[in-house]
Amino acid sequence: MKKVLLLFVLIVTTLFSSCSSRMEKKLPIPEDFTPNYEIVSQDDIQYKSDGYDIFRYSFRIILPEGLTEKEIKYNFRKIVLDTYEETNIKNISIFAYLDIVEANGPYTIAMYEFCPYGDWSRTDECYSTPTESYEENLIVNPSYFIETTESPKEDVAIDDYVILNRKTKWNSSTQKLVPASNVKVSKNKRDFNDENVTYVNNGTKVKILDIYSERLSSTSKWVVYKIKTSNNFIGWVYKEDTMPMSN
Repeated sequence: MKKVLLLFVLIVTTLFSSCSSRMEKKLPIPEDFTPNYEIVSQDDIQYKSDGYDIFRYSFRIILPEGLTEKEIKYNFRKIVLDTYEETNIKNISIFAYLDIVEANGPYTIAMYEFCPYGDWSRTDECYSTPTESYEENLIVNPSYFIETTESPKEDVAIDDYVILNRKTKWNSSTQKLVPASNVKVSKNKRDFNDENVTYVNNGTKVKILDIYSERLSSTSKWVVYKIKTSNNFIGWVYKEDTMPMSN
């Protein structure tokens, strides 16, 4: 009985080692590469499809300034390989940001997916998809590589009126951007989590009471407006979720 058990353990260990080796060949990282990222959040997503248990991981991470596109990719690959070694899960999406204050929204540096055929909508096929058919899907924001020394001038001022206009929002189920119909207005200018947020419809005319900006890096500036609606509701909105009044 002990020999049978030892043989079983040996077979399982050999198979897992073989799978890990295939993953490392699929996602090579230079030996002299040093990872440089901070994981902000990690979501473990589980559900059933056609009677199979489907497992996915979604990460939000902070990356520093000055990385090359290859270095960004190597950081993503390191997360995938470490996650696979710990959990045996390969369906992984990662969203990268410059600063934690940005991490509640869509990616600001890059988005990465490792999934069957490089298509996140096909993660349900993971149980029948060999490692060799998994592909990377990497999108890097071009502005990450643009160096700027001057802060852009604001196109609005205190006491100006603007229109709330959020173009897209993140759909956590489909892992895609979809059209938005309303805007997050927060009680806290630095925290746009759901407990602080009221949703106000796109197209609402609001008055700017204050403007707060913070330089996150040489390539990124975070700006929020303190606004008031016609019914005296006051809160903070992202600059990107507004547009100037038409003349």
